[in-house]
Amino acid sequence: MENVGTFYEQVFVGSNSHEQTVQAMLALLEYLLSSNSVCLGVHNIKLLWQIFVEEPNYTMEQTMFLNWINNTNEDSNNQYARQTEMFTVEEKKFLFTEILCKSVTRTNTSLPLAKCFNHYFKQINKAERTLKMSFKRSRVTDFDRLTGLQSLWEISLKAENAKVREICSDLLVDMHLKLEEPNDQITA
Repeated sequence: MENVGTFYEQVFVGSNSHEQTVQAMLALLEYLLSSNSVCLGVHNIKLLWQIFVEEPNYTMEQTMFLNWINNTNEDSNNQYARQTEMFTVEEKKFLFTEILCKSVTRTNTSLPLAKCFNHYFKQINKAERTLKMSFKRSRVTDFDRLTGLQSLWEISLKAENAKVREICSDLLVDMHLKLEEPNDQITA
């Protein structure tokens, strides 16, 4: 068998567009991961992040990948919403703390990246029980222990894109307004 080289050396030739090819690759990966018999692992998360976010061939790849990792069955109006979780708890935590928190501190944070950060900020803090969320309400139970809070502040203050600053500032204000009072109870 001949050496096929790295992903970057591959030339995609055929009747499908590049976008369709990327969609098919992500759909296959999702199918494999949703079987719960395969885990992606932190090494592969880093590799996919590098390929699709840090060094994409086209901006469309970055947007498609960020939409893909950002979607869960909670997003019922989303065309990419899935019925099963693809990432383990550890993989989600790694994605948020080691990749997203470090990626968004740059001043050129894109809107899809900021939306992904906000989504995982809520999911990770809900899992760590520093944020309680129900259907229409959420409460911050331990503001000082919120994971990613420093990164949220940095985006809110330093991002060049006004819309990025706005959505991150809104989340930051929302977290301050929803501090749980000692006698305020909400079920998770």
